[in-house]
Amino acid sequence: MGAGLFLERAHEYVAWRSAIKVRIADYAGWLDAHDLLDHFTRVRVERLLSHTETERLTVAVVGEFSRGKSELINALFAPGFGRRLLPAFPGRSTMCPTELQWDPSAPPSIRLLRIETRATDTTLEDLKRQDEDWLVLPLDPSDAKQVSDAFAQVSRTRLVPLAEARRYDLVPASVGNVSSLAGEAMVDIPCWRHAIVNFPHPLLAQGLVILDTPGLNALGYEPELTLSLLPSAHALIYVLSIDTGVSQSDLDAWRDYIAPCAGHRNACFVALNKIDTLWDGIRTREEIAHHVSRQVAQVSDALRVHANRVLPVSAQKGLVANVIDDDQLLERSGIAALEEALLSELIPARHRIILETLRDEVRTLIEDIRVSVRSRLEDVIGQLAELESARGEKRGASEVLLLQAQGEKLAFERGLAHLQALRTLFADRSNALFTQLSLDALDAEARRTLSVMAQSYFTAGMRQGMRSYFDVVRSRMEAAAAIVDDLHDLIGRMQEEYERHGGMELAPVREHSLHRFVREVDQIERVYVTRFDTLSTMLTHEQVALTRRFFRTLATQIKRIFVVANHDATQWLRNGLRPLERQIRDRQAILREKLVAVKRIHADVDSLKSRVAALEAAKREFDRQSRHLQSILDETEREFLWLPGAFVQAGLADRASGAGLRRTIPASTVGDRPDALRAG
Repeated sequence: MGAGLFLERAHEYVAWRSAIKVRIADYAGWLDAHDLLDHFTRVRVERLLSHTETERLTVAVVGEFSRGKSELINALFAPGFGRRLLPAFPGRSTMCPTELQWDPSAPPSIRLLRIETRATDTTLEDLKRQDEDWLVLPLDPSDAKQVSDAFAQVSRTRLVPLAEARRYDLVPASVGNVSSLAGEAMVDIPCWRHAIVNFPHPLLAQGLVILDTPGLNALGYEPELTLSLLPSAHALIYVLSIDTGVSQSDLDAWRDYIAPCAGHRNACFVALNKIDTLWDGIRTREEIAHHVSRQVAQVSDALRVHANRVLPVSAQKGLVANVIDDDQLLERSGIAALEEALLSELIPARHRIILETLRDEVRTLIEDIRVSVRSRLEDVIGQLAELESARGEKRGASEVLLLQAQGEKLAFERGLAHLQALRTLFADRSNALFTQLSLDALDAEARRTLSVMAQSYFTAGMRQGMRSYFDVVRSRMEAAAAIVDDLHDLIGRMQEEYERHGGMELAPVREHSLHRFVREVDQIERVYVTRFDTLSTMLTHEQVALTRRFFRTLATQIKRIFVVANHDATQWLRNGLRPLERQIRDRQAILREKLVAVKRIHADVDSLKSRVAALEAAKREFDRQSRHLQSILDETEREFLWLPGAFVQAGLADRASGAGLRRTIPASTVGDRPDALRAG
């Protein structure tokens, strides 16, 4: 355990993702070898591969000042570093939200966002894309003192006049730190608003991202934490101290900010820290265990969480145990149990989310190709039956074949004319969908709301503007969701029309819904109501500034929802029509080729034999492709269903090296394009 369970599981997680990537790449190679990888399919495959490469796991550590959050992170990181990574000392050691990650394309560094940016309306997300407001400190991972000195920057504070602190909306959080200098009221504030650490730690190199928060007051004055960073984290650790239990501020923050984030997307645990304060050499281990159990029960009752979510730990002793490689001390510190509990949910949860996405995409991709191959196979079988009936006949039989081929082509073209009317309706409804999801219209509504807010210092005016904004946003998303439901039915009608005019049966289009985005809009509105809908009737200047800044952040999150909804709807529409478009294109090509071949037979009956031979070869090839695609689908289903449950228990390091996962395409299934795909 002292080797670092987190690091071990992180390696296995990356190996599993690599194995999935190999599976997708091998399948794409097989499609390419059989001339089945068109441009659109290639784009879909590249998107799937990109998804397996960019996936990261974010763990957010949240709690009041002096609960030991930074030391807890140090304890988790020690196996790959051997010392403290973050500064940790009594009092306030982390003064700004700090993200720890590793991007190998950028040099090791700490980026520090100046606190002065709080006087602007620019959101943190926008500031992350700018350089001028950040101080960048290079890091030398081989120089422990230089790294330690650089990390100490996140603890820096400075005294500023009270008026300046008000401009940054930091007075409520710092009112206890007001002092006097030369008769002027001064306030101790953080030097930095946000920190981003790019550091080549083995855990971070495996795709883990750690978010360290300075204290519970930051949840109120930095809206991005509430609306974006915490809800998007894959795991949350809420840190309490056994010597304070659950304070009122702890309870309020849990209810308002942490509990709403807990759900199927988040593993959420409470770390009851500093149990080593009970190790005084006087109490027996049994007495200590009884006291800890009682504290765990009290925390469980106060926060209304199951007792197995509350884990007693000593971050400081866990750090020491990992540094000196003392397994017994590590076990007693509770850090090993926290790692085990966190990983038992974090990794499988990410498996489920990735697999739900990849499995559906891969299944749809394979099924689309399989339908296309099966259509070609059935058409070849039909042509063979027609030609076999003409064996031994003279020109009269070939003339019948010619008339049949011409009739099939003409009937199919008439069917396409009927289909075009539905496609026109489909285009109109698609345009209506993207009108509702218009980002320009959304931005205009946000500007209108800000204009209303700028004209009022009263709560009523603020509320009216923001409630109107939510009403418009929700109405647009609900209308878009209804249109998507209509489009799903319309695609079904288009498929039926195609099948009625001679096309083969198509697989039902995958269902898609935008209703989850309506729920996400509602969730953001609940955050607004919790944070700002209870303000006093008359707002102070600081409250007005904070409310406007909060709304800009809120509008950014709403826009992100609309961006994702636009992207998902676009991909779904393309994927929904793609099988039909592929079938129409293939059917047109087949009918043209058939007509050319029959004309040759009509002109020269002796060419019948060569045409039959070409079709029989094509039949064998398409039959191999169809069976092979079915085997790929079956094996992919088995692997995707097996991996989530078995991975965490058994690991995948050995399997990822190639055994059982990397697919070798049998030579018998790879061949040149069949002659039947050409004109005869």
